[in-house]
Parts: sequence; structure tokens; C-alpha cells
Amino acid sequence: MTILKGDVVFARAGDPVLVKSKDPKSGNVVVDKDFDKVQASTGIGVINGLKEETKDTFRSILAEVENEDAKQEIRSLSNRIQELRKENADPRLIRYLKGELQFRMTRERFQPENYETDQLTLRTY
Repeated sequence: MTILKGDVVFARAGDPVLVKSKDPKSGNVVVDKDFDKVQASTGIGVINGLKEETKDTFRSILAEVENEDAKQEIRSLSNRIQELRKENADPRLIRYLKGELQFRMTRERFQPENYETDQLTLRTY
């Protein structure tokens, strides 16, 4: 896994720390142990392995679909993911958005009408 600036990793003691910089030659990582900064950077969750602009896009999409009605929020997020697939957006961004969609669908016990899943994951018992 690639560790990038702004990622949250866990120190030996299990405490979350924020990656401030990384030396590409030695692989040494400089971290910030300030828990308030770690919390501020995570905001809606740990988003590791994404470039900063992709993280911003992720956050803006979630802000864009935000709605008081959780079911409408799920529908909007599902539609946005489909749009991004058509646009050939960053696959990592789509994967994180799909993860967020799965979390919200499980929490609300609701699946949007246009929800598509990979045929290989469907099983009949």
C-alpha cells in the first residue's frame, strides 16, 4: 500500500497519526501525533491512498449528495457513482464512493431502485 501525505496511519502503540511527509529515497515517514489534527483530516472517515485533489473530490461529492432524507441521499450517491463510471473517473475514487454507498445502504437497510451489482457477486442458494 502506498502511503501519501495526509494519510492516517497507526503508530506502534495503536494511536492514529497523520503523515506529514515522506522521503521517497529512504521511505522514512514524518508524522504528526496531534490527535486534533488527525480528527480534522479524517472528517468523514479515513481516506488513505488518494491524492489530495481526489480526497477533495470525494468530500465534495458527499457534500453534494447530502440530504435530510437518507434514502434520497443513497439514490443521489448511486447516480453520481454511475456518472463517474461513464466519465472514466479515478477508479480509487469510485471504489471509496462505492464503499460509502455500501455503508449507507447497510445502515438504512435500503437499496436504490437502479442499484447494480457485479454478476459474479450474486449467488443463489
